[in-house]
Amino acid sequence: MKKILDIPAVPNEAQDHFQLLDYFLHSATALRALVFDGVSKGPIGNFGSDFYNGYSLTAFYLFRHSIELAVKALIKETTNEDVRGHDIEKIWNTHISENYKDQYPDEIAKMFRVLEKFKVLKDEQLFRYHASDKGALKTLPVIEDNDFDMLSDAALKIRELFLRAAHVNKSLD
Repeated sequence: MKKILDIPAVPNEAQDHFQLLDYFLHSATALRALVFDGVSKGPIGNFGSDFYNGYSLTAFYLFRHSIELAVKALIKETTNEDVRGHDIEKIWNTHISENYKDQYPDEIAKMFRVLEKFKVLKDEQLFRYHASDKGALKTLPVIEDNDFDMLSDAALKIRELFLRAAHVNKSLD
């Protein structure tokens, strides 16, 4: 496994996307567990608290970014194309071949429904920093536990598609 400092920020290898995907996915899962542990046990752990909203939004970002990296790794592995941009649904619909789109239709559809619920966060700067040149994010969406489940399931399924594609490509070499 590469150290994170050894992975370039510029996407030039699908493997790099894949390794970062794992880092983001594991970090999101760990933070999610801490958030919900704090909600259930801590005095500050109520669903309206800044603690819950701030940390759950950060976990949501990590899950979302792991999905973006998984989609880009799958595209790189299957088409050898580097894709730019952050609109996961647009990238998916434009660059993923039909034989991969049909693999896990339920998980992917649920993922897009969850992402649509949080369309206020489509502005990447607003999503990352809760502020942009358009102003600050006043109301954070409530992110429910099952939203995390759906994002995690989709990220794992797309990761699996990548691994299958990589295996097929390796066996063809």
